[in-house]
Amino acid sequence: MLVATLAVSGALLEAGVRLTGMQPSSMGPPRFAMVSDPDLGFRLSPDAVWHVATSEVDFTVRTNRYGFRGGEWSVTAPSVVFLGSSETFGWGTEGEATFPALVQERLNEAGVSVEVHDLGVFGYNLHQIESLTRTWAHPAPRAIVLGVSWLTGGLSANDTAFRVIDGFFVERNRFPDGRPTLLYRAYALAYSHSRAAAVVIDRLRILRHGGVSAPAVPEITDNDRQTAEAIARHVRRIRDLVPGSPFAVLIGDDLPYDLARFRLLAESLRAAEIEVIDTLEPMLAAGQASRYPRDGHWNELGHRIVAGAVWEWLEPQLTGSAR
Repeated sequence: MLVATLAVSGALLEAGVRLTGMQPSSMGPPRFAMVSDPDLGFRLSPDAVWHVATSEVDFTVRTNRYGFRGGEWSVTAPSVVFLGSSETFGWGTEGEATFPALVQERLNEAGVSVEVHDLGVFGYNLHQIESLTRTWAHPAPRAIVLGVSWLTGGLSANDTAFRVIDGFFVERNRFPDGRPTLLYRAYALAYSHSRAAAVVIDRLRILRHGGVSAPAVPEITDNDRQTAEAIARHVRRIRDLVPGSPFAVLIGDDLPYDLARFRLLAESLRAAEIEVIDTLEPMLAAGQASRYPRDGHWNELGHRIVAGAVWEWLEPQLTGSAR
């Protein structure tokens, strides 16, 4: 039965690819997992539970009443706030294994009465993160950790990588008329509700686009330097929205492939007097073992490495916190 399902799904999907030249995002969330937002472009649906299972990842997402990943927390409680995109959100990994959740475990074990607020949303760029920081109502956090990468900083103020159309989370440049095709709807629904279909879509993606991480950046250009400086200025602007709170940055670029850009971005951030949490050596030591091979996001090992580095920076910041 499974073989027959795979065969039929594969034939239909291949036909669709040939007819339309496109397929759903290979790692997209199910329909209605995201909602449109006038300020942020899109956000996670609150009080939701959904599941993603493909040939490489298998995880469940639970959002709280505020529309963020994780359990319920209080906006008035002493907090450590994590901002960022998919790495901070923990795409591909169960909630309790993400680095914000692991930091919460460290806080609990140390007897520190501080809540972790994971405000990471996959697909967000720095402009959306800045808007979220401006609009999210909470007292000054005990500390803030912002996850950035080349991608999160590479989009203009009027552009986002994704949008929500009729409940579907799609790349911004798709369906300019705002109407997903019937074939796309069938693709997306099959992907969201059938592991067999998801595996077939993954295989088609690999065949058409390759299944390995991007090659190393050959050399740093003047444009790269300008981009890194622009990211650093933007991060400083976000930091200045919450004066008085210890603030540091995590760099999420793919190592070792993006090593040159990783170092350039760290250098630019430090030149802008922004603290950078050092994950370089442990991530290089782990290599690709810290990431899902094709998906590219941190796996459980990657999150453990990052949680350790964050805790090393965070613990001194909380000296004297209520216990």
